[in-house]
Amino acid sequence: KKNPDALELLRGKAGVAIGRSVGLMATLKGLPRAYNKDLQEDKVPLFDAVDTVKDCLAIATGVVVTMKPNPKMLLKALCPEMLATDLADYLV
Repeated sequence: KKNPDALELLRGKAGVAIGRSVGLMATLKGLPRAYNKDLQEDKVPLFDAVDTVKDCLAIATGVVVTMKPNPKMLLKALCPEMLATDLADYLV
C-alpha cells in the first residue's frame, strides 16, 4: 500500500479537530463581554479539540521519525507540471 494508514488516520482526525474548533467558535460567536451560561457549553468541544490535536501531533511525529525518503524515487516522480504554480507566480 502506498499511503500508510497513519497518514489516512491523520487526515481524518484533522477534519474532526477542525469541526470541533468551528463548533466552539460558533458557541463563542456574539457573546457579550460578561459571563453567560452559554460558556458552560464551551469546555467539551475545547478539550475534545485539544485531545484530537495532541493525537494528530503524536501520529505526525511517528510518521516523520520512521520515514525513509528514497531520493531516486522522489526525483523520478518530479515532473515539470508540478512546478506550474511556481512558474505562474514568477511570471506575475
